[in-house]
Amino acid sequence: MNILHASYTSWCRVRDEVRGFLQVQSFMMKCPRCGWIAEQVVSVCPGCGFTLPRLQVPAHLHLAWQDAVNDFAGLLSESERSQLAERLQTLSETMNGTLVIATVPGVAPLKPSEYAFWLYHHWQLPPNGLLLLIAVKERRIESEVGVAWEPFLSDVETGEALEAAVPLLAAGRYAEGLLTALQVIEQHHKARQEAHR
Repeated sequence: MNILHASYTSWCRVRDEVRGFLQVQSFMMKCPRCGWIAEQVVSVCPGCGFTLPRLQVPAHLHLAWQDAVNDFAGLLSESERSQLAERLQTLSETMNGTLVIATVPGVAPLKPSEYAFWLYHHWQLPPNGLLLLIAVKERRIESEVGVAWEPFLSDVETGEALEAAVPLLAAGRYAEGLLTALQVIEQHHKARQEAHR
């Protein structure tokens, strides 16, 4: 199916599926493979045995981080990449962290949530960061939030951001979809700042 003509329902967001097993206390995390909830520090998921070192990632998915916008699927024009890079830079400064976008043709045999989790760690993104991933073949948008931001950028908030992008992605308007997701994330960040003043 040509992604440019995909229906709205062919794009989806898996809620609450992307959380890793990291050495962090007091955060509730979920396994990116089976969704098992960890309320304590564990190195192996009791639900499915998942660990990051055991995740078999094919060589063609070992992509090198290029910049804030990593358009491996070739979805964006040069001007769109520049616009997104500027927006990411502004948000990174405002939110005091690192925001990164990656588009890939596909992630098989992995689930998009597993790949987003793996890529975040493969690129050694900081704990105060966010990765937005578009997997074209799977017609999915996923996010991975760094552990330092998990208390401040909830699954509900990232879910709202990604769902806001879905209609635009389904219409083939990738840059607009990503900018919309970033706008929703920024709105949630500003609301939290206002609440703490």
